[in-house]
Amino acid sequence: MLFSIIIPIYNGERVITRLLEKLDRLTRGFTREIIVIDSESKDGTLEKVEKVQKYVAGIKIVNILKKKFNHGTTRNLGAKLAKGKFITFVSHDALPRNQKTFSYFLKDFEIGEKVVAVFTKEVPYKNSPFFQRAEAYCRYQTFDRHSDSNGLIIQNTTIPFVPLTKENKLLWWGLSNVFSCYRRSFLLKNPFQKVDYGEDLIMGKKIIDLGYTKVYDAKCAVTHSHHYNLLEYYMRQKKDLYLRVNKLKLGSSLGLLCKIKHIFRSKYSIGQKALYFCELIPYYLVKALIFVEVKLAVIE
Repeated sequence: MLFSIIIPIYNGERVITRLLEKLDRLTRGFTREIIVIDSESKDGTLEKVEKVQKYVAGIKIVNILKKKFNHGTTRNLGAKLAKGKFITFVSHDALPRNQKTFSYFLKDFEIGEKVVAVFTKEVPYKNSPFFQRAEAYCRYQTFDRHSDSNGLIIQNTTIPFVPLTKENKLLWWGLSNVFSCYRRSFLLKNPFQKVDYGEDLIMGKKIIDLGYTKVYDAKCAVTHSHHYNLLEYYMRQKKDLYLRVNKLKLGSSLGLLCKIKHIFRSKYSIGQKALYFCELIPYYLVKALIFVEVKLAVIE
């Protein structure tokens, strides 16, 4: 079998039918399986998956307790259950955008045996809050700026694409499991850490530290974003900053200048631009609060 597609899911009824149908279309011509790992969904997720099972072959449901879910170990479970040579992870609320995505994955792995992971950019849903769309734009703008004419960054220390300095470490280690593909043989020997957040970034660091190669391929872009309110945003950003600043010892760029440029270079009306500029204020107040909390935690 060539591909094992792992979808960790919890209350994902909104997108799961479209995702499964799209994955079926994208993988025609390849041997594949789809493993849905559900952690006690309370909505109609399982009913929707079971309905799709009736007309899409090769979908397996694995049930785990919600309290047993962990971003690292749940994906390790999927890797152990998988039969494919390559393992693709997909978030339950993401939708791949390119019909040739899985062909691109294979071509990226053909770059060399040292390539153990491929990841891509996230394009936010159009109905996402502006600030969260801007964050996605700024996050992947840096990757796109360093990619070649085919949308690739081949990341290894043998031929560095940029110097491996403290300022560039986030670019080097960056990896997103929203939509990614790994060699199964590598994952079985190098499982994800047991963490509540950031298993992909930690894995990205491990890949570079061990001398392997990962590839950023913008052609495999996926539609994905969240609709966080300020409290939800605070909780997620706190985890993110703690991981980057405290655990991985990375610098923390707030990205304000990028978002301001994004607003003023856009085709929005003056009124919309003013509104979006005002929208930055509460989010950056939240960021500032979290940054102080994280720094105080370091001192303590």
